[in-house]
Order: sequence, then structure tokens, then C-alpha cells
Amino acid sequence: MENEKKDATQLPMNSKLLTEFNSYVLAQREFKVADEQRTEYITWQKAFDGLVTLGHYFTDLQAAKEDFAKRSELIPYNKAFTDNELAVLYKALTVYEQSEQVDYDNKELCSSIESVRNKLSSLPDIDKYTKIKVLVVPIGDEPYEKDIHNDLHTLQDEVGGYIECVYGFSDNDDAVLICNEMGKINNLPLNRPINGDSITGNFIILNANENGDFTSLTSEQLENYKCEFSLPKDRFKR
Repeated sequence: MENEKKDATQLPMNSKLLTEFNSYVLAQREFKVADEQRTEYITWQKAFDGLVTLGHYFTDLQAAKEDFAKRSELIPYNKAFTDNELAVLYKALTVYEQSEQVDYDNKELCSSIESVRNKLSSLPDIDKYTKIKVLVVPIGDEPYEKDIHNDLHTLQDEVGGYIECVYGFSDNDDAVLICNEMGKINNLPLNRPINGDSITGNFIILNANENGDFTSLTSEQLENYKCEFSLPKDRFKR
């Protein structure tokens, strides 16, 4: 009996034990802030004397449950994906959806894809892994920065059709210009003259890494290209 009392979980004041496993506990705490009743959920590590330490604090019970499952090894870390890994899966899913391998007549498959996409897109930092910063250069207007999803569908939306990648348009860096592939054929309005040629329709500027993947422009590039493609046209350098 003495050992049981010694090892009994001792929570801070106003805390309620929800569950415990493998020397970790999940608890709930009620408190007031300016007469407003609030609830938080905490996962703690349990010390040998029953006291708790190293708390992780949450306002969302589901997030607290997931943290408890990982910390207590109900779900082994090596079988759980990190947010970074889940973001890679999210990008891979986007590529898969854009391929010709998806059978859109298969309702069960489409339902599964939608379910997975909804779960992955709810990640707090998903934009950090799936979005890039580009410069949009619209027809007859000033260029501006924009964070866009790094996928083919979004790029096509930005230029209004199939994309054409123009490499080496700048002598200063390895930035890539993306415009509408059918811009001239479809008689889109003139946008900017570049290297003796004319770019029609809206276009964007971004970077590409050594693997050919599109990446964000640097802050310096954004400022340089804003200046280069700003109005009036007599400020154009190309």
C-alpha cells in the first residue's frame, strides 16, 4: 500500500487525470482568465515519486491525445509521420492527382483521395512545405509578391492556361519565367518586352533548384524584379 501511495500520480491544483500509460499522463485543467472559464489539456511525464514534469500544453483535446499517444509510445515514433513527412505526402498526393493514373470513375478511390487530402491539409504548417513565394507580373499593372501552392494546376491558373518555362531570361541569376504557352497564338495582350521578345499575358517569376523543382524567390530577387518590371515601360531594362 505504501508503494501504491508513493507512486500515485500527483497533479497540480485544479487538474483532472484523464488517462495514464507508460509513465505519461493526460490531464485536463480548468481555470479563469478575466472571469472567462477556460480549459486546457496537458501531457506530462510522471516521475518516480508520482510528481509530473515536462508538460506539453494544448487547447485542443484531439491534439493533446495525439501527443499523449506518441509520448507514451501507444503509437511508436518510428511508425508515426512527422509534419514534414506528412507535407511531403501531401505534395506527392497532388502530383498523383494531376497524373493520368487516377481513375476518376472509381468512386471509392476518389473518396479516399479526398479524405487523405482533407486530413493532410489540416496540418498547422502545411503552407510552409507546399507554398512558394513568387513574383506575379500582371498585364498593365505593377508586379507583386504572392505565396502560391507549388503545383501545376496553380501555375496554370496564374498564367491562364498551359505553362511555358523560360530559363536563362536573366543574366543576374537562375530565375525562371513562367508564362502562357499559347499566349501569342491566342492573341493575349502584350505584357512586357524581354530580351527583344514580347511576353503576352500574365506571367510569374520563381526559382528552380538543381532537381528542376520550383522554389521561392529570395527577398533580394523579389526587390530586383519588382524594380525591373515596374511601370512605366521606360524603366524596363530588357
